Amino acid sequence: MTSLPFFPLALAFCLLGACVIVQASMIVLLMRWYGTLRTPRPFPLLRSAWLLVRVAWWVVIAHLVQIAMWALAYIWIGALPEPMVAFYFSGVTYTTVGYGDVLLPDRWHLLAGIEGLTGILMAGWSTAILFAILHRLLLPAEHAHAPKPGVRP
Repeated sequence: MTSLPFFPLALAFCLLGACVIVQASMIVLLMRWYGTLRTPRPFPLLRSAWLLVRVAWWVVIAHLVQIAMWALAYIWIGALPEPMVAFYFSGVTYTTVGYGDVLLPDRWHLLAGIEGLTGILMAGWSTAILFAILHRLLLPAEHAHAPKPGVRP
């Protein structure tokens, strides 16, 4: 199966899809949880900071899950047989740090590039969610549900 010429690309796209599912699931859960908070806005400073810390923890956990998925794929295909090395390589590739001290065999190089692109995409998505939550925290309560100018209620 792994000798098929397009297998690395197909695997990379499957992993990208899995990362999108993990990221979207985390975002939906965060937004549902955030939507249940019934505190007048703007939030008090310490409560806002604590909320952002918890959101950041969940974002990092989601990214670690995605890194682990790529690492497991590297182990599964035999590109990186040591679990800690695979997780390390996946982490530095996903975050685009790319030290270069661990390399995939030539046949699997494409995976590293697509993992890096996936990491950039998922990090950007996480940043957008953090900013959306921060915006809602800073938005005064009277503007939260006000109709947009020129739009009739």
